[in-house]
Amino acid sequence: MDEKQASELFKVIRSLWIEASRREDWHYIIMTGLFAHNIFASADRTEDANLIIDLLLPAIDGLKKKRAAELAQNNHANMTCSFCGKAPPEVRLGAGASTYICNECVGKFSYLLNS
Repeated sequence: MDEKQASELFKVIRSLWIEASRREDWHYIIMTGLFAHNIFASADRTEDANLIIDLLLPAIDGLKKKRAAELAQNNHANMTCSFCGKAPPEVRLGAGASTYICNECVGKFSYLLNS
């Protein structure tokens, strides 16, 4: 791959990334970046391949932030007592590894255990 071809590839990747970043389509940016990295690496253009990886880091951070926000939203939406199904603000919840228990069920279980 000569300089002109490398320059053209960078222009194409840049235009794809600009449009994808407007949509916050981090998967697309990462996919096209890895594709470009492989092209440059297979053409023994290590410096260009490494530059592509450096340019991918913001997209990877964007994807991580998006996933963390989705996970937080999903976890908050599913916060109900695993025993009775009640949710805040009706009850207070305590969390286990993958379950929740409300203050009312703790009281009931405590009563049963002490009876």
